[in-house]
Amino acid sequence: FHGDPHPGNVLAMANGDIAYVDFGNVAELSQRNQECLIDAVVHAMNDDYGALAADLQALGFLSEGAQVEEIGRDLRRVWGGSLSQQGLANFSFKSLTSQFNTLLYKYPIRVPENFSLVIRALLTQEGICLQLDPDFKLLDVAFPYIARRLLTDDNPALRMRLLQVVIVGGRFRWDRLQDLVELAQTGAAPGEPGVLARMDLGAIARDGLRLLSRDAEFRNTLLAGLAQEPLAVHVREAAKVGWLFLRVLWGAWASRLRALVLLAVGWLRRGAFWRPGAAPWAPLSPT
Repeated sequence: FHGDPHPGNVLAMANGDIAYVDFGNVAELSQRNQECLIDAVVHAMNDDYGALAADLQALGFLSEGAQVEEIGRDLRRVWGGSLSQQGLANFSFKSLTSQFNTLLYKYPIRVPENFSLVIRALLTQEGICLQLDPDFKLLDVAFPYIARRLLTDDNPALRMRLLQVVIVGGRFRWDRLQDLVELAQTGAAPGEPGVLARMDLGAIARDGLRLLSRDAEFRNTLLAGLAQEPLAVHVREAAKVGWLFLRVLWGAWASRLRALVLLAVGWLRRGAFWRPGAAPWAPLSPT
């Protein structure tokens, strides 16, 4: 990844592409570190800050002898508000790192070199995006990418981490799936469809079905988690999640339909009717 993406190193091309220049500061995240980062996200979502502290230790932020349990409690104190469903509505990477910095004075925390570049790159790019669009939200960009990446990545270890979100203690948790759906809608303005409705749900569904058909371990783990509850429970909970999806999608369709109706009303008020031989939507003359 590019370790120094300041505005002078990022070009907006005429065709809409983004180009990077000056590759004097480039670093790489190992596969192990990628997996640990996903573990950290999953543990934060599952409100397991003790495991999150252990993930930070595995990533090299904490020494082997660090007091993981105590650090986990402090992580909950400083990050609990930002990583809650309500806090994610206004999530920013800058605020997250500022809150984490308060722990640097209390514990022997060190920032590995590669991760200092990751942090700087994310802070810089988030800052550029906020300058261009003050309403920019990192999760709006990250959520669709992460969802498809976990479903389509060639690494089975990454795919299995997707199940850790919804299978807790060996049981499939429908409430976790519902939390994910609601998370995708976090921060949506009234009448707006939110991130979920703007995602290509058809492509995600196809990726999911392809994953179930090809990955036996993933399929068996999912089925084992589902088998822990009676069928009636799954039918009831699936109906709740399905209804939530319908509400989300209806909100998107309704906003688009409303826009079309307003456009049609505007045409009608201007007398923009079509008649044979006239240009499409050409206004009729008074005669």
